[in-house]
Amino acid sequence: MNYELKKVLELINGAVVLSVDGDRKEFASGQEAADQLSEKYVINSIAAEGSAVVVVLDKDTTVPNDMNADWVKEHVAAFGKEPNPFDGM
Repeated sequence: MNYELKKVLELINGAVVLSVDGDRKEFASGQEAADQLSEKYVINSIAAEGSAVVVVLDKDTTVPNDMNADWVKEHVAAFGKEPNPFDGM
């Protein structure tokens, strides 16, 4: 689970319903919900439903940069070095 999601869930003191791909599971607290998540998710939405907080999650499909990707090779060919987000700072 990512850090931001964990921090949001830990703030919820009451009942929490997690919804992932239409499957819903209720927990007594946000901490209990956070303890049960093992995969990486991102928050799609948060809403109140009765006395529970409903958190709709999507799987985190972020792919780390592949330094062998074509765009990286093109960057190296054009600029002579690998891309660096901190260049020019």
